[in-house]
Amino acid sequence: MREPGRISIYLCGPTVYGPPHLGHGRATLVYDILRRYLEWSGIDVRLVSNITDIDDK
Repeated sequence: MREPGRISIYLCGPTVYGPPHLGHGRATLVYDILRRYLEWSGIDVRLVSNITDIDDK
């Protein structure tokens, strides 16, 4: 059930197979800016982020 003044955001984090680069942080940065703006606007924000762990076997 939705609550007025509250928003939930799910961020599917990076699945990194190679060396890290700036592109891996882009989505995280964009969602962080969005969260900060919404909180600044008076909205209660729940941001959940998934980080996939690739086991190097």
